[in-house]
Amino acid sequence: MADKAEREDLDDFLSRVNQVEGLVRDIATSRDQDSITSALQNADEYLTKDGRARGGSTSSSSSSDKDSNGVVGFNRTVINPGVTPNPPITNSSVSNGTSSSSPLANQSFNSEHEAFCRALEEDAQERAERREKRLQLGKVLKCQGNEAFRDEQYQKALTCYSDAIEQLPGDTTLYTNRALVYLKLERYDDVIKDCDAALKFNDKCLKAYLYKGKSFVNIGRNNEARDCFQTALLKVPDKESIIKSYIKNIENWDCDL
Repeated sequence: MADKAEREDLDDFLSRVNQVEGLVRDIATSRDQDSITSALQNADEYLTKDGRARGGSTSSSSSSDKDSNGVVGFNRTVINPGVTPNPPITNSSVSNGTSSSSPLANQSFNSEHEAFCRALEEDAQERAERREKRLQLGKVLKCQGNEAFRDEQYQKALTCYSDAIEQLPGDTTLYTNRALVYLKLERYDDVIKDCDAALKFNDKCLKAYLYKGKSFVNIGRNNEARDCFQTALLKVPDKESIIKSYIKNIENWDCDL
């Protein structure tokens, strides 16, 4: 089942991975001291900005790789302590196939690449932990809502389902459960909204069509109710007998969901 929040998290994560790859590539391909310094500075600025955007939560196993705000950065004293910057590449060094800045570039690349990998690994772990917490909390709230509904405590059920949807916004069942509560409370416009939300995630959700159609009937929009049930016939043909029973009762509704 699609989860919009997780898709947005994944898109954001992949976007930052692409930016990281570009920064690492710049560091690896730099051939002179100025280019190396510029590439490292760009990487520092990116990580600082990214860490602040995420609340400064990014961490590293080495305190040497953090700035005063706890954001992962590139500490050049750790990467190459006590080393005087190498002079720019000269024509003679190029012709000889050597470069005095190559050791610094290689060492910088390895250290910075490890820092990036640590940050990405920690970020992925944090996201997985947040997803698991949302899932477990959503399940608990859903169970509480079901119990409250059985006890006819509709306001409590409504609150539980609404809180569960905040944790699991892509769960179709939560929308149809809340729609049924709204139906009991005769809040028909809200029923229709929740059914539409459920159908966005699963256009074969029979309950969504039935609750939505009944709501249309209860507010005198019988033509829209028929259209709703006809759509259900197309989307869920194996439930034809149930759907047709609702169509027959549009004018004299005495069927209980």
